[in-house]
Amino acid sequence: MRGQSSLELVILIIFSILLLFVFLAGLQHVEAAIDFERHQVLAKEVLRSAASEIDGAAVMGDGYVRAFMVPARLRDGTNFSLSILPAQQRLTIEWGDSGGSSSQKILTSQLSGNFTHGAHLIRNSKGTVFIEAAP
Repeated sequence: MRGQSSLELVILIIFSILLLFVFLAGLQHVEAAIDFERHQVLAKEVLRSAASEIDGAAVMGDGYVRAFMVPARLRDGTNFSLSILPAQQRLTIEWGDSGGSSSQKILTSQLSGNFTHGAHLIRNSKGTVFIEAAP
């Protein structure tokens, strides 16, 4: 009788450990999805800010000049890069090692320059929006 009880206990412990591993694997998948979504929200915040600067310069017209900052990293420390696609009138952000990206439509295709990290000057000269690193 003791042998059977011991065997049942071992089987129950093995089953419990297996169930724990399945639960932890599922939890890891959910955590990765939440982490990606958090990066996406932070990246879209930077994307909207940069698109707003471009759109503002396009709407204000000739003679508009403004200084603004592009952060070195997202608020959680993730690396990112901004790209302007004038022909498609889109601004794109790519972030992290996971290859996440997002884009937003901008109002003008008349653009010159690109975004780097740090201070920038944006100006509108005769309908063309110029983006340049601030001195």
